[in-house]
Amino acid sequence: MNTVVSFRDPKMPPKPVVLDSLGEPMSLFTFSFDHDGREFCFDLAAYSWGDAEQRLSSLLQSIRLDGEIHATGTVDFLPPNISVNFTRA
Repeated sequence: MNTVVSFRDPKMPPKPVVLDSLGEPMSLFTFSFDHDGREFCFDLAAYSWGDAEQRLSSLLQSIRLDGEIHATGTVDFLPPNISVNFTRA
């Protein structure tokens, strides 16, 4: 899979691309790292460039491996009679 990344000047306001749980706009920022001579990247939602830097700092201090992902998908809605309880194993 290829990802096209557009880098913006940090002084320019970022373009909101996702909404937080309160409906507030957030932008996706990309981070890259080297491993075994190859470059990898991931994205992280944040409110601003500074917020992205703070989230990266928190990530560097507290990251942990929680498990392997076996499936991904999108839930558009849940019927009213179904409740979801997310708990950490």
